Amino acid sequence: MQKITKSLLFSLLIALSLFINIDAISAQETAEEISDLPEINFFYSDTCTHCADQIEFHQELLEKYPNLIINSYRNRDKETGPILRDFAERYNAQQYTSVVPLTFIGESFIVGFRSADTTGKDIELALIKNSPGLLAKAEFCDDEESVLCESDLTEFLSSTDSNSAIDSGSYTVLKQSSNLSSIGIEPEKLPLPILAIVLGFFDGFNICSLGALMLILSLVLTFKSRKKVLLFGGLFILITGITYAALIFLWTSLFYL
Repeated sequence: MQKITKSLLFSLLIALSLFINIDAISAQETAEEISDLPEINFFYSDTCTHCADQIEFHQELLEKYPNLIINSYRNRDKETGPILRDFAERYNAQQYTSVVPLTFIGESFIVGFRSADTTGKDIELALIKNSPGLLAKAEFCDDEESVLCESDLTEFLSSTDSNSAIDSGSYTVLKQSSNLSSIGIEPEKLPLPILAIVLGFFDGFNICSLGALMLILSLVLTFKSRKKVLLFGGLFILITGITYAALIFLWTSLFYL
């Protein structure tokens, strides 16, 4: 009797292991047989933490889609500039050329990367949208952890929220909302001069700048001379402006190397 029980248990374990292996092989073949995946063209910077997070997310995508091709372009490389300008012209994305990470997928491009659960989800949905093979299989997904869910795809395709998707000609632009959006200011809708004024206004209220200004004013006020107050205060503002201009020039040069 014990021999029969052991034989039955052994047979059950073999059958179960075969079932698991067949299911895993089937899932792998399903991913590998999709040959119409669009390429991901990814522009990044070595000093960008969000870029590092997206690179890590790319490894998850490659494990899930072995046929996926990811072209990565570092913004400091000289050959990146012409490639980025070409993509920006094709996708009408000239205003985003100084932003990283920047991702182009089929007919969509994505600005920024917040996390694998948010922007990562948008990246995978963009793959689905631009791949008939994946799009056909999206309705069969039942895994709660999978991004290939029909409800998510429907929301992605019909999204019109200016903080998540906007129309740019024949392309879909996905971008992350900025901190200014939380106080009712949407930077993408502001003209560039107005945006510069708004950002400069908020940047002026920082502890270091205000602390230095208070120190200088407390020193020059002891002179009891309006001319000296204007002179030293003006010098402070002038040097601050020159410093910001130099930083802007250096950052711009860095992005267009």
